[in-house]
Amino acid sequence: MAFNSPRFSSRGQSRTFRRDLSLRTVLIMPFVVQIAAAVGLVGYLSFRSGQNAINDLVNQLENQAVDRVNQHLDTYLASPHQALQIANDSIQLGLLDINNFPITRQYFWKLLQRFETISSIGFGNEQERFTDVTRIDSNKFYMGVKDESTGKDQIEYLADQQGNLTDKQINTIKNYRPTIRPWYQTAKEANRQTWSKLFQTASDSEAKLQITAVLPYRDRQGNFVGVLETGLSISNIVQFLNQIKISPSGRVFIMERDGMLVASSNNSPVFTVKDRKAERLAANNSSDPLIQEAAKYLAKSFPDLNQITNRQKLEYSFDGQRQFALVEPWQDKFGLNWLIVTIVPESDFMAQINTNTQTTIILCLLALMVAIALGIFTTRWIVGLILKLQNASQAIAQGDLEQTVNISGVTELEDLSHVFNQMAGQLKTSFDNKEQLVQERTKELSQALENLQTTQQELIQSEKMAALGQLVAGIAHEINTPLGAIRASITNITSGLEASLNQLPQLLQKLSPSQEIEFISFLTAACQVHPYLSTREVRKLKRALTQELETYGMEDPDALADSLVQMGIVENLTGFLPLLRSEHRESVLETANHLSSQFRNSENINVAVDRAAKIIYALKSYARQDTSAEKVRAKITENIDIVLTLYHNQMKQKIELIQNYQPVPEILCYPEELSQVWTNLIHNAIQAINSKGTLQINIFQQDQSIVVQVIDSGVGISPEIQEKIFEPFFTTKPAGEGSGLGLDIVSKIIKKHGGSIAVSSQPGQTAFSVFLPIS
Repeated sequence: MAFNSPRFSSRGQSRTFRRDLSLRTVLIMPFVVQIAAAVGLVGYLSFRSGQNAINDLVNQLENQAVDRVNQHLDTYLASPHQALQIANDSIQLGLLDINNFPITRQYFWKLLQRFETISSIGFGNEQERFTDVTRIDSNKFYMGVKDESTGKDQIEYLADQQGNLTDKQINTIKNYRPTIRPWYQTAKEANRQTWSKLFQTASDSEAKLQITAVLPYRDRQGNFVGVLETGLSISNIVQFLNQIKISPSGRVFIMERDGMLVASSNNSPVFTVKDRKAERLAANNSSDPLIQEAAKYLAKSFPDLNQITNRQKLEYSFDGQRQFALVEPWQDKFGLNWLIVTIVPESDFMAQINTNTQTTIILCLLALMVAIALGIFTTRWIVGLILKLQNASQAIAQGDLEQTVNISGVTELEDLSHVFNQMAGQLKTSFDNKEQLVQERTKELSQALENLQTTQQELIQSEKMAALGQLVAGIAHEINTPLGAIRASITNITSGLEASLNQLPQLLQKLSPSQEIEFISFLTAACQVHPYLSTREVRKLKRALTQELETYGMEDPDALADSLVQMGIVENLTGFLPLLRSEHRESVLETANHLSSQFRNSENINVAVDRAAKIIYALKSYARQDTSAEKVRAKITENIDIVLTLYHNQMKQKIELIQNYQPVPEILCYPEELSQVWTNLIHNAIQAINSKGTLQINIFQQDQSIVVQVIDSGVGISPEIQEKIFEPFFTTKPAGEGSGLGLDIVSKIIKKHGGSIAVSSQPGQTAFSVFLPIS
């Protein structure tokens, strides 16, 4: 058995300790301890997470509710004062004779039509005359009259559909004196536009809480004449509060600074009626226990409610449950000064959270039992799987690259078998296919260069091939770059393979079974595809990794960080620390680096081949002759990208390329001829900035045309020659560098497509704009 191998015979007391513990115990105990700890931790975190979620949710709900109430109060309570101001302005401007009561009633009736939330509007004067219009329902009104015709009484008449008095009396108020009414006295004492105190009306059938907006009216000499008043029912505020649903049992209520209730969201009464006499209720005497308790806690926290000047968040306990309250001051410029209070019981949200927490704990306990059962069964075949892997390792060490290992049931060993199989396949493929692949790609690239040279000779007389000839040097350099990468990668694979074959069997003989598993995990991480990192990013990662290794007390952390960054292992190091602290660290790092380098070099070859293929595709697409005389549908963006690929070598160093492509439809065109347009414009822009600056390409739709703009940051084109640049043989370039036909050909191709081209230029920015019709 593997446990009697020599690598365990020199461990002394450590060996005795390992004999005392069965492999089954070693496998089961970590699962038991981890899941038991996870049960407690998950339960605690679930509870804390639930409380935090409740706090956040309640804050959002209460803030939203308070903001909605604020907005509604601002709008609803502004209407009466707006109506008063309109009436007063009409009187001051002479548009309304306030002493002509029939005309005044007609005017008030029209105002009520405009302000649908106002319940009544009226006027009383010092001569004890009074008239008002009161809303019964949306289309029904009555008018109150107290003048010489009614004596000391006020008579209320039903109004018709045109706002005129009818002869139908609906009520008579004996000995009515407007000057002694609270609203009249309030306006006279305040000497400004303001509110009366809240008051309640009571009858056998209905009781309402109302408030009156008042405005003292003075004549042009400044003499006090009387009071304009508008009545407003608080029932509208109650209806609005009923629509706000914070939580199943949440509450929203409004109270005055003296603690008296104004309105609540659950229709709880704000006053009591006894013998047709109404008495308002204080919030701490409300019939609703939640409102009552909130008011008591608020009074305890703020003995003087006028101390509340900004939004306050409160938490308190009621019936053993935590309550969340939010208090918002609200006031207007006419004297109202209220408090908006929201209440949300925590119990409205805790039921589901407690259920989820219990379910989580039960599932964790079930997972604990399942883990123990799986551990017992797993130990029965672990040793056999390890021996199978050992035999496979020895076969690979002897050069049998056809050897494969199939293991399932244990993730680490299964990963190890996959790595072994991949390693053997990669080694064999590297020997058999890589050299052939390089030869085929080299031959294909050479053939492409020959075709390019042949095409250049055949089409040398055309402007398109002239531009293509200028690109040959840059494209050849672009092709040589992936070829160099392929050759370097093949060399690295060969040397890495030789070192791997010598080191891997020896290393596996030295490692313990647990270290073998850790090594395979380490090797798997190193063989993953890692993103390309710049030199600055590599230095930054190395510094951070060195600091992390120092915290773990690792020896020579700088060199170790260098090796790990090279293999791309920069995260989740805790699982590899035992292996990196072992006496075989250097062999592990060296062997893993050689094996993973083969994977990285294979990826480099694929990237280089893809890059070369892309260049060849762009060359073929650009150089292909259009043999058809008919237009075809094509994408302008793809057409331009092919040209940019050919100019990539000239732009990649000191030219900043900005591509602003908006979605545009395909158009009917001659793609190869348009390629010549983009080639000339882009080539001219590169020359204008002397291969150093900014090149910007914009593509967008304007009306029924696609607009392509090529903008460079060059010195610009002087105004006196801008009109000549599209003329044949006109050029500003030195002799031998241009024929002067490029822009002329561009202009003709665009006209052939039914489009147009325009140029605008100033120092630092030159823009060529091409307009191509969509249909």
